Amino acid sequence: MKLIQVGGIRTDCGNDYFATWGEDWTIQAWMERLYRNEGYADDFNEAEFYLTRKNIDQLEADLPHLKEFCVKAREALKEGEKVFYSSWWMDDDWEW
Repeated sequence: MKLIQVGGIRTDCGNDYFATWGEDWTIQAWMERLYRNEGYADDFNEAEFYLTRKNIDQLEADLPHLKEFCVKAREALKEGEKVFYSSWWMDDDWEW
């Protein structure tokens, strides 16, 4: 099994992913901690949750290698979009 991670916006046609990662455990741990701190108790696998400007600012401060994602996320928020993160497990032979 491998971990697929995405960030993007929800559009009328579905999801528009502007960031994808594979098995970046620093992102996964950070996002799951945020998810739990926001009060969610459901399974984190396949959960889709929205990020605020404050979340994105903290993400960039804690994980500077995500600067490009954070810049795109801020631009999307300015345009009135909702930015989300999601992750799920797939079979090893699955390809993007």
